[in-house]
Amino acid sequence: MTNLIETPDWVDGVYQLETTDPVVGGVPNLDLGQGFANIQAQQLASRTNWLRGRVDDLSRADKINVTVGATGDFLTINAALAELSRYRLSFGENAGVHTITLKNGYVMEEQVVMRAVDLSNIKIVSEASVVTIARDALNTDNGFGEFPAFSLIDGATCPVIGVQFEMNTAGLSAMRHGISALRAGGPIIFEDNSGIRNCGGMGAFLRVSTLRAPYGDFSNCDTGILIANLSSANLEYADVSGAATYGVDAVSLSLCLGNNMDATGCGLGGARLQKGSRASFVTANLRKGAANSSSDLTLLSGSMAACSGMLGGCNLAPNTPTVSGLFSF
Repeated sequence: MTNLIETPDWVDGVYQLETTDPVVGGVPNLDLGQGFANIQAQQLASRTNWLRGRVDDLSRADKINVTVGATGDFLTINAALAELSRYRLSFGENAGVHTITLKNGYVMEEQVVMRAVDLSNIKIVSEASVVTIARDALNTDNGFGEFPAFSLIDGATCPVIGVQFEMNTAGLSAMRHGISALRAGGPIIFEDNSGIRNCGGMGAFLRVSTLRAPYGDFSNCDTGILIANLSSANLEYADVSGAATYGVDAVSLSLCLGNNMDATGCGLGGARLQKGSRASFVTANLRKGAANSSSDLTLLSGSMAACSGMLGGCNLAPNTPTVSGLFSF
């Protein structure tokens, strides 16, 4: 018995037998008019073979590593994410994450918008110690009047970021955030010594989202981190210094873990908490200048901060509850 030869091809159409076709067996070859009885079977078998390959690809036991840059596997992060998002790693002892490596010389001249997609099985790293974001390339509105390098919207989950990005000063600065998240589907994770600094807007803007960036660097932004609408941020040992406004601005029942955080040299103060927000700034440095100032930490509308060992002043007297909040020192 001879089997049909299967090839992993998606045949665009399945041949319809005509009343004039000689329905005979043998090797199918439509061009030569041979084996008409086997043509449809071969076309369908090839389609099945192609589909089997796609299913096998979608569930892989091995991790995929790709590069991005002029000499890389892909020219852009978007293209690499589009490819790797097709694959899911199988459960097992060798499970891990797919990796995108930004090659030396890569400049981020693109915006990555993630909407309702899970990319948490991907990590972005770089060969260079710092990767430049071209601010004048951030020209597409994410739908909220913002122009961030990275956007997460409606349940999207971010790749793990192990890169120190730095935005240059080309083009407009307003609303040019590093990362903006609205209802992110999982925590936004920056590995140690990673982050997005020198942003024309905010280093990170969180709404109903969670950021984990201990030891992260979001320095010299307009605002380091804005934590809003029930969001939370782990910024232990993080650098949010040099912000034009605040290193950390938390509003509407948001939470900030900022122990040992560096929020020095910010224009309006190291941190501001509003509308019932909570923070821990144990042994953090929130000083605007060389000495303590009452605007180093501002507590408003029922907010609270635990600040044992903190460097910096506050607009409230320590350990005295008021309608503005509680400065626990």
